[in-house]
Amino acid sequence: MLFSQAIKCVYTIPGQLLYDLKADVLQYKKYENNGIFNDLGRKEDNTTDDAIESWWVTYMDVLVYLSYPDEFYHKLVDSLRTYYDGKETELKTLDEFENEYKPDRAVWWYTRNTFLYSILNRALRQHNIAVMFLFGFFVQDLYRQVQAEYERLKLEHLVEPTMNVYRGQIMSRKEINELNSDFNIINNSLLSTSSDRQLALFFLPEPDQMEDSSHERVLFEIGIDIRRQSRPYADISHLSQFSGELEILFMTGTPFKIVRQNGVSYNENEKLWTVKLQLTRDEFLVDDRAFGSFTCDSQRLKKCLTPLSDSLQFASIEDINLIFDIFCDLYAQEEKWINALRFHCIGRYQSWPENNITAALSYYNKALQTWNNESNYCSINIGQIRHDIARCYSKDAIINPSMSSKYFNLAIESYIKAIEETTTEIEQIDIYEKLSELYMNISDNLKAIQYKELQVQFTLKYYSSIDDEKCAISLNSLAFLYEKIKRYDNALTNYEKAIKILLESIVSHSSWWIIPICNNLIKIYNEQKDDYNSALKYELIKNEYVLKDNEGTHDSTSPVLRYGAPISSLRKMSTNHSDDGIEGMSVTFNNNGSLLYALRRRLPPALFKLHQPRAFCQFDADNFVNLCTMKAGCFVGDHDQYIASGSDDFNVYIWRIPSNDDSDTLQFQSCSHLSSNNFVWNAHMILHGHRSVVNQVRYSSRLHTLVSSGVEKIIKV
Repeated sequence: MLFSQAIKCVYTIPGQLLYDLKADVLQYKKYENNGIFNDLGRKEDNTTDDAIESWWVTYMDVLVYLSYPDEFYHKLVDSLRTYYDGKETELKTLDEFENEYKPDRAVWWYTRNTFLYSILNRALRQHNIAVMFLFGFFVQDLYRQVQAEYERLKLEHLVEPTMNVYRGQIMSRKEINELNSDFNIINNSLLSTSSDRQLALFFLPEPDQMEDSSHERVLFEIGIDIRRQSRPYADISHLSQFSGELEILFMTGTPFKIVRQNGVSYNENEKLWTVKLQLTRDEFLVDDRAFGSFTCDSQRLKKCLTPLSDSLQFASIEDINLIFDIFCDLYAQEEKWINALRFHCIGRYQSWPENNITAALSYYNKALQTWNNESNYCSINIGQIRHDIARCYSKDAIINPSMSSKYFNLAIESYIKAIEETTTEIEQIDIYEKLSELYMNISDNLKAIQYKELQVQFTLKYYSSIDDEKCAISLNSLAFLYEKIKRYDNALTNYEKAIKILLESIVSHSSWWIIPICNNLIKIYNEQKDDYNSALKYELIKNEYVLKDNEGTHDSTSPVLRYGAPISSLRKMSTNHSDDGIEGMSVTFNNNGSLLYALRRRLPPALFKLHQPRAFCQFDADNFVNLCTMKAGCFVGDHDQYIASGSDDFNVYIWRIPSNDDSDTLQFQSCSHLSSNNFVWNAHMILHGHRSVVNQVRYSSRLHTLVSSGVEKIIKV
């Protein structure tokens, strides 16, 4: 009798049992669906995400481009009505929303001071999949309205395309610390900003009003170049309920780059963190034209969900299943192929990060079996799975070259068939890229180049006036393939086309690509063409952008060596400062082991005593530069009384190490008290003659001989 209260009923007829079980399950699902808002208070809020690993951005894109059934918004209203049962104010607002909402009023409803705003942004910050799916139609309407205003904004700023906006935000210390290390970030929630800095500060609580000691006041300063292709953002003041707030709204998933110099700083007097951001290139931006030719909702749904399944390997297995459960429930007629995407996605999750290759192959095969029963428009999906299977057989755990080769070739067959199935030429760009990659996997470089040429052709056709960087990247990858097969003239042609596009771009130039492309050009001109003048041209371009990239980061007081740290940690040279970005490039002991000589990226060479945390002496000269290319310096002289280093100005610099009585060179105190502010400013000797950056210097004390080499591969003695 102990458990008798848990017994609801005793059944003797199986049919009645099944009927009641089904009714209970439906009631439970109804409760769960209506209770999903309860989770909003249980998860951690995050204002920003990592720009590379965020699957959430792609999920938001799906919601924006999805075709929703008629009256879908009733699902949201009904769920909220249950959640707010008994709360008269909220229920009255819900009645108004249900009766009066129109797509062209999405911004007005978003800016209105109701629970809709807070629930929506909380769900976004917490990555609440179920709640955001209910809000999907609203996010879509909001996106379209902001998109229309974004086009107007671009026309209004043709003459002055740059502007600054501001955002006051309360953030956890944990998030702020992560901003110190993240170079690129995205906003999790809809980001409301103001063109008025003081107005943005006004909305922050005063320091003595902060209730949670684990959170801080933060002001974002965002620089915008409106010519850069981006997710929509716009001045929504005239659409807002509060028309006087000068509000610029950014859609979820907009990428920003943290400014290198003083990107994250703290003002003790104001008790305020300042985070300086720049709107940057959006790697995940969806091209609206890709959806233009779909004639049925099924094709549109597949176009939405396929890239989502590609990105979900970064999600948890629970989130993966929840997402596909939701789509299977709403689009029951498409359940089979939606589950094929689910199996493929779980297979990728098992392959990485779980590294369970056997489980991955099992899920891949389940996905293949499902797709093979589909008759239309699935060759891309089959090709992706076959490609992933080939990768599995290439891994050390179960390496099988014959099976790997088999599936690489099967993947090629699928993608060639996909060219015939595709409905847009834009989609062909991705197919040609995949085919080029697959032919590289089987070492057919000529075929790889053939499809890479097609990819470049279509990329230039569709993106030349929209995304300069995308065009340059495709040309760079083509040049790499030509370089690989030693067709250096073709490689130079495409590298130079890429660099020309980047340098002539009306949007701020990207050193991220300019510097490595210059390095490739320098290497070919020096090593294959003996054309040092052309190499020098690109050396100068590269150095210009390295300097711009590192502008203002030369901090002579920043320590190279963390006190008490092993030598292996010299690579990361910052201490508790937010981000010094300093790297040790080379370390050398003197003969008796008493001194350590370190070359440092973007800083002068320095000498250390092993028992001291900071350099006791640094060495510099008017034209000495070490941006990123130095590989080795050395001690010089019978008693290691000099140090030598190459320089980006093509010369070798030699400095004399001062002794205690060298008052003319350096005002020395006792060595144990020397700080990193002690400099030798004048070189003892400068050696000329190299035609490129000198990155290695060596000295033989037995032969009394100094040798040096640069990127032109000539050794000077």
